[in-house]
Amino acid sequence: MATKPRLNSSSKRERSYWDPVYNPGKITSNFIEFDWNTQNFPSISKAVCHSDQLKTKVGQYAWHTIINTIFETCDFEGTFDFINLTFRNCTFKNCDFKTAIWNDVKFSQCTFDVASISTSKFIDCQFNQCAWKKIGISSNEMRFTKTIITNPHSFIRAASTNMDKDLLSQFSTSPDYQRYRLEGTKSKVARMLLTSIQDQGDDDAYFEAVKAHTTQALKAKISNQEFQRKQSKSVSRKLLHGGIEIALQLERAVTQISGSINGWGGKLGRAIVAGIILMSIFGIIYSITGTFQGIPQSILAAIEITLLVGYTKYASLTSSLPMQSLIAVNMLLGLWWYTIFVPTIINQVNRIK
Repeated sequence: MATKPRLNSSSKRERSYWDPVYNPGKITSNFIEFDWNTQNFPSISKAVCHSDQLKTKVGQYAWHTIINTIFETCDFEGTFDFINLTFRNCTFKNCDFKTAIWNDVKFSQCTFDVASISTSKFIDCQFNQCAWKKIGISSNEMRFTKTIITNPHSFIRAASTNMDKDLLSQFSTSPDYQRYRLEGTKSKVARMLLTSIQDQGDDDAYFEAVKAHTTQALKAKISNQEFQRKQSKSVSRKLLHGGIEIALQLERAVTQISGSINGWGGKLGRAIVAGIILMSIFGIIYSITGTFQGIPQSILAAIEITLLVGYTKYASLTSSLPMQSLIAVNMLLGLWWYTIFVPTIINQVNRIK
């Protein structure tokens, strides 16, 4: 390992109070320039990992794989676009990826434990089944282009910011404001990931990205209303934002259930099974309550009402109020299921095209 000393040049650790790697004054020793000799040094600490040093090491080789290496408190710099580079089963702990540009790089089953990628750019990269914990992100400077993260929902959930009330007060901000800003950033990054993944051919990653974007967009709206409610001085404004917040929470709950029914657009079979279960439940209810005569008639009625072709056939003004109410509930749930099922079929066809 090269031991040429150099000062830690990561400004995030000293000045970016919102970033997970922020730790001012704690790293006092100089960083060394790492020569990428991971065979003799499987654990690297307080090092600057520059692309120029890696280029010197690999020479004319077309590919290079780094396996089971721990990078702790390291800075990554430069442009990694000259080789097919793979990190496998590596750990990046308290690392700053700074403004590094990564092109056609694969991270396979790696662990990112307190890492900042908020100013990095990833082009044609792959993150295959990586683990994420306290990740620093940014919707302004960070870029994902034709890059796949196979578990984008976990990635978005791991995005983090500083919530230390005493520390934030020194910068004239608060945990509420930081949470509100973080949820908005996560929503924008989730959209960025969805755009990056949608044309890459990985259906599982795509539909999980749909889940991440859909749920995070609602969380951002809820966080915004919560922040506005807490900041409002008048009672009327508090009630207004509180009411909108409740409505968004209900929308979020319905969206979560709807997404689980069809796997966020990717599980047609699951949607079919949900429809069969819905029809079966109402068929049993109709049979037990005696709404319709016999099990076959009850099942047939449940199918027709759920598929919205038999509501007027079975519901009439002469029917009892409990019967009309039960059929109406069946019809509404059938309509809900129908609006999930049909778009799922269309989505499957469009993805194939």
